[in-house]
Amino acid sequence: MASQTLPIAPDLADRAVIVALAVMSGSNRQFEAEFWKAFERAAPGILAALLDAATTALARIGSVTLPLLV
Repeated sequence: MASQTLPIAPDLADRAVIVALAVMSGSNRQFEAEFWKAFERAAPGILAALLDAATTALARIGSVTLPLLV
């Protein structure tokens, strides 16, 4: 795989996460309609996981301390 460099502003480069993904083979691909059907089946579980994460974060918010960013 060829290395690619994206021209981006230095401040954006500090905040960006650049991920290189492998090309999918044809056997791993699916039609868009199949993707959305599977997503709609999974959506309630995804929402539940996000809500669990949010409630856990809110429950622990008082015990979290962050260093002062200068």
